[in-house]
Amino acid sequence: MKQKLFDFNFEYKIRDSIKKSVKCFAVFLLINVCYAFTDSYSQTKTFNIQFKDVSLKKVISEIEKQSEFVIIYDDEVWGLLNKRVRNFEVKNKNIREVLNKILSVDEFAYTINDRQVVIHKREGKPLEVTEAPVLQTRTISGTILDEGGMPVPGVNILVVGTKRGTQTDFDGLYNIKADKGEVIEFSFVGMETQRVTVVDKDVINLTLKEDAAALDEVVVVAFGEQKKESVVASITTIKPSELKIPSSNLTTALAGRVSGLISYQRSGEPGADNAEFFVRGISTFGQGASPLILLDGFEISANELSRVQPDDIASFSVMKDATATSLYGARGANGVILITTKEGKEGKAQISFRHETSFSRPTQIPQVVGGVEYMELYNQAQFNDDPLLPKFYNVQRIENTKNGLNPYAFPDVNWYDELFKSQTVNSRYNINVTGGGKVATYYLAGSILVITGY
Repeated sequence: MKQKLFDFNFEYKIRDSIKKSVKCFAVFLLINVCYAFTDSYSQTKTFNIQFKDVSLKKVISEIEKQSEFVIIYDDEVWGLLNKRVRNFEVKNKNIREVLNKILSVDEFAYTINDRQVVIHKREGKPLEVTEAPVLQTRTISGTILDEGGMPVPGVNILVVGTKRGTQTDFDGLYNIKADKGEVIEFSFVGMETQRVTVVDKDVINLTLKEDAAALDEVVVVAFGEQKKESVVASITTIKPSELKIPSSNLTTALAGRVSGLISYQRSGEPGADNAEFFVRGISTFGQGASPLILLDGFEISANELSRVQPDDIASFSVMKDATATSLYGARGANGVILITTKEGKEGKAQISFRHETSFSRPTQIPQVVGGVEYMELYNQAQFNDDPLLPKFYNVQRIENTKNGLNPYAFPDVNWYDELFKSQTVNSRYNINVTGGGKVATYYLAGSILVITGY
């Protein structure tokens, strides 16, 4: 029994030793696998970097941006990393190859632990700064104005290549930290982006100019203005220059310039020749099929729209679907036409004058019969209707008219030639004056239309 018990205890000790050995082997294997993966990242991760005349700090910052590495160094090394690199370029190089190229072997040493890189000075070697001194960060301030001399709030200001940025306040003032030689970028919607290099001045004042290309991409909506790419509703913007046609009626200038807009004229009567139009069909019952027309936010009729001069229009937009007209309720069911007129600008008085001359004539004049042919055809039509009726125009009257016996008693007049000229000369004169000061601005305009027929 004692021998049996002794054997059992010995077997238990052997099993316990084997288990401990297996655990140690597993831990050792796990450590080697982790080291293999860590070393694999530093070997397989490659960099493509190209710089000209930058500091070592800039190169190290780019390494961190392109990878998961975190680079650590002390204050003494931080000062030395302000050295400049004239021409630096690597392609498909790992972290060790990049660091060996930018760091001096006699001055620096580094260790890589997982994704952490520690740069330190090499022992026994004194470190001296032999190139550019440490750059001093300065505070740059100033004021941003527009071309009219007014402050521009909300201008985006960014130091190029960094994450340092700010915006101008309500008075157009700003301040930002930047080093000498760095570039500051100023940008604003509808304005041209400008860049300024920091030199010796601590105050940088700028005047932003309007960007004509960007302004063309701004459309007017019910609640202000938006960029075209941010508008999902169906809105068509017409340039005011496209509305300048040889016609004194603005409503006739819309045909063919807006998709989905149907324009037609019922009459050519002078003073009653306005074109009627509807947008994408009729969406209401009854006779009210016209779109809602707003001039500077006030509702006007089509008759009033016809007298608006294209020279006085700043923007012309047509809102055509339910999304675009949702803020106008039932009044906007048939579409909305938004017109904004020009406003005065601060500055000296500016006078603009435009003269336009055009010739007009009908494309085709309908041919009509004379008085004799009319009476003969009328009698023939009456006979066809009822042969028993006497002739409405007797033979003597027809003969007297044919012979021109008495033009007052038996007239034969071509009333079209008497009332209308074969062609006309239309002369349009438009003059406007704009200007103003900081308190008030003004815009005055007047138009004259002169029609001469011959």
